[in-house]
Amino acid sequence: MTLRNRDTNGSNGRPSSSHPTQFAEKALAESSTGIAVADDTYWGDTTNIRAGSRTPWGSAQVAEHVADGITVVHCGGHGGIKLSPERNKAVPAPLRQKSGWYEEDCEAQIVGWVHPEAFGHYLDSDDERRDYFEASIKNWYPDEYAKATGNPVTVEESSVLRERMQRENISAFRAQHGNDFITTNVVRDTLDDDWLPDGYRLAAAKRDATGEERYFLLPEHEAVKDSMMQRDVLIDPKRHLDVTDVVNTQIDAKWPFAREEDMPVINDLGISYDHLTPAAADRARKELDQRFRFDDGNGGKVVETFGEHLARVGVKSKSVHHAGEGKSDMTVTLADGSHYGVKKAAFDALTGVPDVTRRTTREAIAFSASAARMNKMNRWADPDKYDKASAKHEALHAEYRKVLAETDEEAKVWQDQMRAARKAAFDRLIAERGIEI
Repeated sequence: MTLRNRDTNGSNGRPSSSHPTQFAEKALAESSTGIAVADDTYWGDTTNIRAGSRTPWGSAQVAEHVADGITVVHCGGHGGIKLSPERNKAVPAPLRQKSGWYEEDCEAQIVGWVHPEAFGHYLDSDDERRDYFEASIKNWYPDEYAKATGNPVTVEESSVLRERMQRENISAFRAQHGNDFITTNVVRDTLDDDWLPDGYRLAAAKRDATGEERYFLLPEHEAVKDSMMQRDVLIDPKRHLDVTDVVNTQIDAKWPFAREEDMPVINDLGISYDHLTPAAADRARKELDQRFRFDDGNGGKVVETFGEHLARVGVKSKSVHHAGEGKSDMTVTLADGSHYGVKKAAFDALTGVPDVTRRTTREAIAFSASAARMNKMNRWADPDKYDKASAKHEALHAEYRKVLAETDEEAKVWQDQMRAARKAAFDRLIAERGIEI
């Protein structure tokens, strides 16, 4: 585990550097924080945490017992500190994690503040270390710190408070202009490249009072400041051209690939096991008939089978995804856009749900599976068998390249048509308005 330095007055307050954890075994003494621990305190034991132990961040790859009652763990993508009950009791209640686990970034600063003797490589004394960690706690946990110490944190000491004040100011601004359009984001879509005038950006805006959303042209200097896309810009109808109709322009040709967001919601799943083998049918029934506790959509819970849940909330589509080395994952997309992973038998049993898997994905899975088989073969053990497999592999590769080229061309044709249609719509708009841009 590494405890990272923090720049609490920086623009983002994120860790800027790291140091290896080195712990000194000294007793915790009275300090200005008001936290006092006797020199002969028994700190408990955390040696039960070891490599392979379960942690909030997955299985521990490395566990370091760095001091009595303190164990540091390194996991695959993160890590943290485990405190014994005795160590954890010394942490003020508003800042205390009941589990005794403290993640290695922000929460680790709490451990350093309460137990500074465990971080001997920071500065020269416990008081200096405690002051250092205290500044980080003020930055990340201003409310909890104030409750723990009775000392309020100023805006200058905490990026959290500064961000909160900014959000409150924006909320007040949007409330004041509830009947006006205010930008929500600057849109970047290559389909708009051909018609957007030089020096302008396309921005989405919303009228909060009604929820109506429209699109406007903003001069570059209003849409981008300090290389950052701007939000919450007040739209002036006299200066900002409404181009909603241009953005919503459609062509007769449909996008050549099925898209989940375009699919209607289906409640009749068409579950059928007749076309499956007996073993596959049993697996599909087991998965779809398994009971779970789901949200009922009204703040409560409901116990129902997986199949009943899918039918109740509605399903849009199902699709296969390439997982590498010839393997695939299968998912069902619900009406709200969420996804559930399913096994192949259940996937095949949902006959009423449209399959939106792209041809390129299926060809990629077949080609990848062939490559995985080739890698496992011994060319010299059975040359004839290997040559046949190699020929099949090359054929699959050729088919994949062919399908990829065909689909790329279909997409390009559609995109070119859409760009031309939007360009024509924009030209008509400025001609009707008598605008020169």
